[in-house]
Amino acid sequence: MRMLITTDMEGCAGILNFPDWVYPDGKYYETGKMLLTQEVNAAICGFMENGFDEVIVLDAHGHGGVDITQLDKRALYQRGFPGPYPLGLRSDYDAMAWVGQHAKASTPFAHLAHTSSKFVVDQRINNISVGEFGMGVFMGASLGLKPIFGSGDLAFCREASALCPNIHTVSVKEGLNPGTGEECTPDEYRDRNIAAIHVTPCVARQKIYEGACAAAKDFIKNPEKFVVEPLQGPITVEIDYRTNYPGVHTTKHYEHPDSVIEALNMSWADR
Repeated sequence: MRMLITTDMEGCAGILNFPDWVYPDGKYYETGKMLLTQEVNAAICGFMENGFDEVIVLDAHGHGGVDITQLDKRALYQRGFPGPYPLGLRSDYDAMAWVGQHAKASTPFAHLAHTSSKFVVDQRINNISVGEFGMGVFMGASLGLKPIFGSGDLAFCREASALCPNIHTVSVKEGLNPGTGEECTPDEYRDRNIAAIHVTPCVARQKIYEGACAAAKDFIKNPEKFVVEPLQGPITVEIDYRTNYPGVHTTKHYEHPDSVIEALNMSWADR
């Protein structure tokens, strides 16, 4: 069996803020990549020890987040995709997982929450509020991929379970800020959700390994429980954007007859 792991950095234990940890000029960026790569390796071990024969790691963090020199040698690594969406998702894999994932924009008690950028207040696909995880779920569903595992902050885990009730999740930190931050300008929102309680990296890796083991075993036992039905057309995408004026938003609307991937590509081209 074949597994796709898509990665981000902001949901990783020990990643504390945007400027220092997830941008290439940040003073702890290389340390952040090391932390994420270790979490990814823990998931790879869990999956490959419990029935998966091949794992490909899709490095989906904007600036790159995985250190390939430290990646488990059994895995394949992909960076760069043909076109914005579907971000490297492929129909020739059986299941998909997320490591280092954060919650969608405007989520209370989330850590470093955002949806693609600090400018997005909310994004909806067919009136369902989604972040980067939700976009991946619905694009994956259109390709026949089954979401079985995700790790990140507690708010992300709750978001994932609400959209995919049978997914296995592992929380490695918990955001402390209430409220949505919808009143913030883009720069204010970037710096808003930095308060969190983290488990230590070694604990995070153990939890992720155990979670991946459980997810793999559950998937082998009953893969159909993880099926997400593809969205029915017409597919609509609506995005509320922040402006530089506090609490003032603009909304853009896109529609495609039947493809969530093409509808998202329309929205990306218009950013």
